[in-house]
Amino acid sequence: MATALLPPGPANSFLGSQVKILTTTGTEFHGELFCYDLKTTNSLVLRNLRSDGSISYKWIRSTAVSKVQAQPAQGGSSSSALPAVNLLRAKEGALAAESDAAKLAKKWQAGVSEEALAVFEAILKTMPCEWDGEDIVCAGVRIAKPYKPETCSCGPEGDEASLERVRKVLRGEQEVQSRETGSSSSQPPVDAASETATRAE
Repeated sequence: MATALLPPGPANSFLGSQVKILTTTGTEFHGELFCYDLKTTNSLVLRNLRSDGSISYKWIRSTAVSKVQAQPAQGGSSSSALPAVNLLRAKEGALAAESDAAKLAKKWQAGVSEEALAVFEAILKTMPCEWDGEDIVCAGVRIAKPYKPETCSCGPEGDEASLERVRKVLRGEQEVQSRETGSSSSQPPVDAASETATRAE
């Protein structure tokens, strides 16, 4: 693994070097190779100095790395001591970010309307749900287009109590959307004749 992750030669000689990392998904990361661990966490950390003087760290799994390329030194090597970093904490932060991204991905479904996404978000606030094609499945209840109380049906794992709970959430979402629609349409129309007369004056 070490020879695949780092350029040939003593591994320690590349610590502190500027590198470019290409991941298996085609994403590029640039920074200073701050530290790496090929035995326990199987990962590496890149360090970057921001324009405001602060320091950022990027934790990367070595299994996601397809290529590492050393970059020319910029402005010579720095003699300042590198600050300590808790690799375990960096790993925990990355795992939390992965978990958040996975949860966010479940909320979105390609090809559905904004109204459908709003309904999904409203239900998700009160109970777990997921997409099944263009249908929303929640507590054994299937919600079909156009995602109204009357388009709900109980599946094999559903019951009347769950069905009524889902319908109640949908009715609440209908009221919210109706109020928003009414608010946007309550603006008085512009009288074209009056506007023309005003401009003429």
